[in-house]
Parts: sequence; C-alpha cells; structure tokens
Amino acid sequence: SDKAKSFIVSLLNRDDVLQDTMASLRSNEPMLTLMVKSFVNQLRVDPTNYDPVFSLQKFCTLPDDGHVMLQMRRLQIANTAGAIPALIKLIREAGPLPMKMAAMSSIAELAKDPTTCSVLEESNAFAVICTGLLSWELPQLQEVALTILQCMFTGGLTLKTIGEAEKLAKALAACVVKDHVQVQTLALNLCEPLCAIETYRVEIGHIIAPSLASLFESGAAQMLPPDFRNSAIATLATLSSDDRTVQALVESGSVKSIAKILTSTLEEDILVMVLEILVKVAGTGAAGCSAFLESHENDLMKFVELLPPTPLQTEEVTSRALKLLTILSEQTGNIKQIMAIDGFLDKMLSSCQNDAFPEYRTALVSITQSKPDEAALVWEGINRRVDVSAALVLLDSKVLPVKTQAIEALASACNMRPEHAVARIVESGKIQLLTRQLQSTNQTLQQSTLTIISACARDSPDVRDVLVQNLQILVKLLLSYSTPVVASAISVLRELASHAEDFWPEVLHTTNRKLVIDCLAGLFARQSLDPAHRVEVSSLLTELLGRIDTLSEAERNVVSHTLHSTLTILKEATTEENTPAQLATLNQLLQKVPSCKSQLMRYPWLLPRLVRAAASGDYRVGAQLLQAYVDSESVKNDSIQLLVDGGGLSDLDAFLSKAANGGAND
Repeated sequence: SDKAKSFIVSLLNRDDVLQDTMASLRSNEPMLTLMVKSFVNQLRVDPTNYDPVFSLQKFCTLPDDGHVMLQMRRLQIANTAGAIPALIKLIREAGPLPMKMAAMSSIAELAKDPTTCSVLEESNAFAVICTGLLSWELPQLQEVALTILQCMFTGGLTLKTIGEAEKLAKALAACVVKDHVQVQTLALNLCEPLCAIETYRVEIGHIIAPSLASLFESGAAQMLPPDFRNSAIATLATLSSDDRTVQALVESGSVKSIAKILTSTLEEDILVMVLEILVKVAGTGAAGCSAFLESHENDLMKFVELLPPTPLQTEEVTSRALKLLTILSEQTGNIKQIMAIDGFLDKMLSSCQNDAFPEYRTALVSITQSKPDEAALVWEGINRRVDVSAALVLLDSKVLPVKTQAIEALASACNMRPEHAVARIVESGKIQLLTRQLQSTNQTLQQSTLTIISACARDSPDVRDVLVQNLQILVKLLLSYSTPVVASAISVLRELASHAEDFWPEVLHTTNRKLVIDCLAGLFARQSLDPAHRVEVSSLLTELLGRIDTLSEAERNVVSHTLHSTLTILKEATTEENTPAQLATLNQLLQKVPSCKSQLMRYPWLLPRLVRAAASGDYRVGAQLLQAYVDSESVKNDSIQLLVDGGGLSDLDAFLSKAANGGAND
C-alpha cells in the first residue's frame, strides 16, 4: 500500500537505517534498485522534501568499506533508476540551497560513471549548470558544478551550437575571477583544453580572455599560485592567436593588465608568452598600440629593459621585444611614452647600425619619417651625442626632410668631432650618395653636404677619387648664388686640384673642359664675388689656362670676359700677397687670348704695377706683361705720368738692370 511504501521510505531516509539496509542488501541489486527508485519517485511527487535528496547523496557517496556494494556499481544502479533527471529538475526549479548542494554532490558522484555523460546531456544538465555558475554565489556549489562539467567533457560532451559555446564561456569567465582559488583553478582547467581546440577557441576566446587578463590587475599576479598564474598566461597566449580575442582584449582595456605581468616575473617562458600577446595586440593597429602605451610607466620601463643589448635576457625574449618595438614605431600615432623612458633612445641610437638588431634601424627610420614629435627627440639625441652612425642610417631615408636633417647632423659632427666623424663617414662608403645631394636645389642641403665632403676630402684619397668622378656636379655649384655654397665648392675644387692625381686630366677631358672654363670664368666675372674667393678662382683659372695649349674660339670669347675682373682685383689689391696671382692670371689670359691686349690702353694705372712687378716680383711674368703692354701700344702720356708720379722710375731702373744682366735676349 502507499502508506506502507511511505513508511519504508521514511525509515530509509534515516542514515542508520539506510546504511544498515545497504549493508544487508549489498548483493541484492533488484532490491537496491527498488530502493533508489523509491527516492526518485518521492522527489518527483514532492520536490520540496529534503529526505530523498540527502538519501540519494548518501547512497552515492558512501565509501567502499567492504560493508556495502562497490560505489561504481551503486552509481550505475542510481543512473538506471533515473536519479539524474530528477536531480537536474530539482536544481532547475531553484529549490533551497542545501537541497541544491546535495543534488549537485550526487550528480558529481554519478558523473564519475562514464555512461552518465549521455544521461546528463539528455537531461539538459549543461544548460542548467552554466546558468547556475553565473547566478550561484556559493563557491562550494560552483566548485561541484565545474567538477561535473569536467566529467561531462571527459565523457565526450561536445558543444553543438555557438549559443552553447558562448554560455559556457560566460560561465567560465565568471568563475575564473571568483575570489576562490579552487573555483578559479577548476575553471581554468576547463579553459585550457577547450581553448586548445581551434573550433572552440574562436567562439569562446573573446569572452574568456578579458576575464583572464583581469587576474593580473594592480599587481595581483604576485598573489596567485605560481602554477595557476602560469596556466592562465599560457591560456591567454593560446587565445590571442584569434583576432577577435585580441580585439576584445584591446576594447576591454585588458592590455594594461597583461603588461603588468612584465614587472611581476623573471621567468623566460612567461616573458616570451606575454610579449607574444603584446605583439599581437600591437598588430591590430593604432588602437592596439595605444592600449599598450597607456600601460603604467613601470611596465613600459620593464619593456625597455627587455630590449637588447642586455645580458640578463635570452634571444627568445629580446627578439620578441624588438618585434613589438618595430610594430609600435610603424603604426600611426605617437610613442612619446617609450621615448621618454631613460635609456631607450641611447639603446636605439647606439645599436641602429648593429646587424644583429636590424629592428632598431627600422624603428629609427619609421619614427623620423612619420612621428614629428618623436623625431625631434631623435634629432636632439643624435646631435647631443654627435652620433654619426645613427645619422648615416637615416641618410638612406627616402623622405627628403629626414635625409636633409641627417646631412645637417653629419655636417655638425664634422665641425665638432672631425676625426671621429670623417672616419665613420668614409668607412660607410656613402660619399657617392652624399655627392648626389649636391644636385638638390636646396642651398642649405648643398652647404651641409659640402661641409661633409670637404672634411672627408682632406683626409681620404678614396673620397677625392669619388669627387673627381663627379666633377661636373661640383663645378656646377660655382654657378650658385649662395655665397657659402660657392665658397665651399671652391675649397673642395682647390683641394682636389692640389691632391687628386686625376683631377686635371678629368678637367681637361673633352666632356668637362668647356663646362669648367664656363663656370670658372662666369664666377670670376661676377661682380658680387668677394675678393678672397676671386683670388682662389683666379688661381684655378690660371692653372687651367696654363695646362691648355690652344683655346678654341668659343673658349677665348668666354675667357676674355675675365679681363676686367682680373684687372679690378689687381688694382684693388691692398697687399702684395694677392698681386702675383693676379699677374699670373693676366699673363695667361694675354697669352691665350691675344685679342685682350688691345684693351690694356683703358687701364693706364697698369704700367706702374707691371714695372714694379718686373723689378721686385716675378721678373719673368713682369717682363712678359710689359712686353704685351708695349706691343699693344698702351704706353701713353697718362700712363707715363702715373709711372713718374708713383716713383716708378727707380723700379724701371731696377728692371733695366736685371734685363742688362740677363743677356742679349732680354
């Protein structure tokens, strides 16, 4: 009868009666099955009755002590009797917390039986547990629920829909940040194998990753158990292989938390994983880079410490740190936070020419080309350090303003530390590149380049050879209207004329001769050219004319225009120092362009100068010039008068004495 059944069940709900009954029926499966079914039926009839729930829990959890049936067999009996659907229903209908705890403990025991998984799936246990994990506050309840989930996945549970995956991810994310180590550990133990499967990783990573990252906020990583912390970081690294997950980390502000790990560990494998995550974050674009750069100053400082050269870190760590730096420098936006850290700029500048770290070169070029504020700091550092190596790296830039500043920095280095700068520039083999910059229309760039070339030409025959090969570029600078450019070009040409063996053969070559004559003559005839530079040009022109046997008609016409300038300099010469050079130029001019002699009569003041030169200076040149002056019939009353008034008769007497002593020819 129902009363008899109810009486028996109520007796069985007593621990002592239940245990004695299970002991006496330990070999009687039909009776034990009947007993469990009575508990299940009682649950279905009255879900609010505590007794059958605790009786089922006792039935499933009694240890194997030899007095009762083996637990595994008892679990199979309970499953056969339909215990799981009844218990899941109880949990779903939100019964009292102690009943839920007892029901969950029973299910956790039942889940140890591999055949239970299919029953749990059919009972919709997955959805009930995931929902409960988000709403239950009791850590012990969450702990049991996670244990059941683990058994279900071990037994072959698969996620069939995106909805199921997202539901599980939200549940695990909530548990990972629970202030309960065992709950956190169980949740993480579920995350690891799931995230290792690409199908699951893509669907749940973007939900779980921000929660994992939040574990490391405010230095909390140091408080976590080492194994748990390492597993969490490894899972984060696995999840970050998915773009959506990385984007979720950026949008949730979790990147700063990840960066904090850098300052909380010295373990190489952890540093490698964290840097790999940050590389992927920065690879998402400007937003990812900004997210990392917003990290605490101490974390950014640790990142700089990881950059090579550093004896404390392995190549595995430093190579990833360099990769992150490269991405940061190439992305739009600023990296002032990194630039402001002591030691970073020195590391980058001192290592930019080290072939072992080409990333520094890439970063340096990217910063100077696309980040104006940071570029200003770079140039300030280069000039302060007189860093020739960094300037040479930037000399290869395709961006003209960067190339220009690099040349200006090299020019400054040549002025401040010429021995060091010249040696490095010559060693770099970039004289040809520098010479090509002389073709620019930017006069400041031309002047800076000439400063470098001039310094190098003084010390290196190889540099002089390169400049001789580019003679036309140098000569055309004589036509510039920038006085400093012209002055520097003249200085370089005089250096080549004095020390480069191939200079004059190159000048006299058919392709160059006319250009050189035109440029020298044109510059010499320019009224705005200051006297000192005219003297230098005059010297070059004199030597050039002396090396040419016969000028063509076109060349004579060009050279004839220098007569007035030559005589003007001679007249204005305040010292005897410049006079011989001008007399030599005039002598070459009159010999190579005889038509100029006819113009000498316009310069009566010339006679006293020529007599004085013949008497006390270069006798041969003076005599030749006097001969030309006499032959041109330029000796007139006014020139004679100037000779007498200037005391030139004594000079004439001295000249005649030299001529008399020289023999019949003189």
